[in-house]
Amino acid sequence: MKTSTILYQELVHNAWAAEHNVLYKGWILRLSEGITQRANSVLTIRYLGNDVITDIRNIENIFQSRNLPPIFQVADYFEPSNLIKILIGEGYHARDETIVMSRSTEISQNIEKNENLTYLIEEGVPDIWFKSLTKFSSSSEIRIKGIENIISRSSAEKITCFAQDGNEITGIVLGLREGDYIGIYNLTVDSQRRRERIGKSIMLKLMDWAHKSNIGVVYLAVEDDNVGARKLYQKLNFEEKFKYRYFVREE
Repeated sequence: MKTSTILYQELVHNAWAAEHNVLYKGWILRLSEGITQRANSVLTIRYLGNDVITDIRNIENIFQSRNLPPIFQVADYFEPSNLIKILIGEGYHARDETIVMSRSTEISQNIEKNENLTYLIEEGVPDIWFKSLTKFSSSSEIRIKGIENIISRSSAEKITCFAQDGNEITGIVLGLREGDYIGIYNLTVDSQRRRERIGKSIMLKLMDWAHKSNIGVVYLAVEDDNVGARKLYQKLNFEEKFKYRYFVREE
């Protein structure tokens, strides 16, 4: 559990890059534009201090100096072992439990997918990908710009995949590769084209590309309450590696 959790936490940390990273007694403070929790939270996989409450206070001051709410990301493995108890005692509560899943990139050729669409793989992240994300997710321009900044900072190899019906884009996904691992991010489908196996098909296309590119493992993170996405990934034989959740202070 410990080794696997630390490995995938580090992969996500590198792929979904914060604007500033501050090392604090083993913890990693990720400070960005405030757009996503992943890039604006404390990664608690190691701890070298001996006064947790004082360190929490100091971290709160760092976040608040940047007008950011202090957020602690706590996975199934974390340090110190009494951190959750202390956070709760300090008025924090858990939210947005998320499951990290993975599987081999090798896929069975008989998995059914939508053959009526065209699937395109590109290196890099073109403007049309962000425009499609804006359209499909109904996100604000500020949020999309923040995601664009996060992706641009990432040192991972960037791969985008599009599903198209003629000239119309119907689904997108982003792959971020580091070594033998590729992470799946922002799988998004046109809401008018749901139930056409587009999400499943575009995932299979990216996994097939990854396998042919000698990438061994594909991973992703999905919120626990996103039942539809969880069912999709389970059908694609993704297996749970661990869970994490964010601890935020009570209002």
